[in-house]
Amino acid sequence: MDFWLQRYFDEESSKARSEVAGNGTASYLESLAAELSRQSPAADLEKSLSLFHNIAGRLPPVGDRDYGALLLEGVADRTDDLEIRMLILKHALFRAQWLVDAASGSGEAMARSTHVHRLDAKVKHACQRN
Repeated sequence: MDFWLQRYFDEESSKARSEVAGNGTASYLESLAAELSRQSPAADLEKSLSLFHNIAGRLPPVGDRDYGALLLEGVADRTDDLEIRMLILKHALFRAQWLVDAASGSGEAMARSTHVHRLDAKVKHACQRN
């Protein structure tokens, strides 16, 4: 990933993490996300992602981002297994797109769509490596 894009993502993740600090649901979600990168094969990962989505859906958006999508993106960025990375990125993209679809206005949707575009680019990049 481009250095500046990674730096932006790190700053965005840190800001989101500080906004949910002290939230028990967010803490539990973070522990689930940490476990995702250690799971294999993909079939086992799908079960864990189901639980992840269930818990992530209980949190409100953080700014114009879905906290679950940010966590999944971070896990995918640190995962060496390309198949696992692709699966996690697709789930992050699903969460981010859902947040765009739930926007109440076009400006809000545009702001939220920047995360979708970034994730989409990562998915395409990972596909090209495959």
